[in-house]
Amino acid sequence: MKVDSERIIFRNRASAVLHDFLKIKKGKGIFLLPANICPIVPMVFLKLNIKFELVDIENITYSIDLVEVKNKIEKSPNKYAGLLFVNSYGASVKIGMQLKNLKNLNKNFILIHDKCLSYPEYNAEYDIVDLTLFSTGYGKVVNINYGGYGIIHKKNNDIDRLCNINLSYKEVYLKELEFNYKKSLNTKNIFIYKDSNWLDLRKPKITFKDYTLEIEKKIEKIKNHKNKLNRFYDENINKEFQRGISNLWRYNIIVSNPDKVIAKIFQKGLFASQHYSSLTSIFKNETAINAENLEKKVINIFNDLNVDESYSIEIIKIINKYAINNKNR
Repeated sequence: MKVDSERIIFRNRASAVLHDFLKIKKGKGIFLLPANICPIVPMVFLKLNIKFELVDIENITYSIDLVEVKNKIEKSPNKYAGLLFVNSYGASVKIGMQLKNLKNLNKNFILIHDKCLSYPEYNAEYDIVDLTLFSTGYGKVVNINYGGYGIIHKKNNDIDRLCNINLSYKEVYLKELEFNYKKSLNTKNIFIYKDSNWLDLRKPKITFKDYTLEIEKKIEKIKNHKNKLNRFYDENINKEFQRGISNLWRYNIIVSNPDKVIAKIFQKGLFASQHYSSLTSIFKNETAINAENLEKKVINIFNDLNVDESYSIEIIKIINKYAINNKNR
C-alpha cells in the first residue's frame, strides 16, 4: 500500500474533510449535487453558505445524471462552481471522460468524487478530480465507527492548518440537526437550516498511518463476508426483485410494496433500511422523478459483519413471500 501523505486530508469524519476543502476552495457559483445524496452533505454546504442545486439521477447506476449536468454547464458555464459526484450505493462507474469534458467547459470547475460507500483506496481514481472522499464511519462498507479522508489533487497547507483550530463540537447539536432534517423528509416540508457546532472539526486522535492499519486489519474479512452473503442473496431472492443496483454497501432490491416488506422484517425482530431519499422536497418545491421513484421502491438488506446467514435466511423468506413487483403482475 503506497500512500501519498501530502495529498491526504484526514479527519474524524468525511464531512469534516469536505468542509475543510470547501472552506479553502469553494469557487464562485453553485455546486451541483445528486438529488439522492446523503443529507449530511448539503448540510456542509449550508454551514459554509455555499449554494447548491440538486440534479436528478439516471436509471442505470442511480448516480447523478451527468448529461443533465453537462447541459446545465453548457447553458450557463459561469453559473456553476463545481460538481459533487457520488458513487451511488458504492457502484463502480467509469466517468473519467465525462468529468474531463466538464472541466473543458470551465477550467475552474471543481470536481469532488464521493466514494464514501466504496472500499477505502489510497489513490484517486481520476487525476482530474480535485477531491476524492472516503469514509469508515458508522454504517459504511469498512465500519470502524469513525474516520474519513480525502485525496486532493494538489497539496494545500491552508487545509492542514484548519484542523488545528480548537472548536467546541457537541454531539447533541449533530443529533438535533439529524432529527430536524429527518422530520422534514418524513413530512415533506421545507428544511430550515440553523447553524451550530454540529460538525466535528477536531484533529483526529491517531495518525493516518495507524488509521490505515485499522482498515487493513478488517477489510479482507469484510470483503469475504459481503461476497458470501451477496452470493447467497443472488441465489435465493426472486430474480424479479434484483435490478442491478450495486450491492457493495448493502444488498439492494426493488419492490412495489417496500413498506409492507419492511414492516414484516421488523415484526420478526430483524432490520433493513430504505436509503436514499430524494432531497428535493425539503429544499425546494421541485421534482427529481428518478430519485423519487427509486426512493419509493428500494430496500437495503444488510450484508455486513453484524449479520450472518441465519439473518439472511429469514430476510429471504420474508421478501419472497410478501414482496411484489407490479411490473410483472
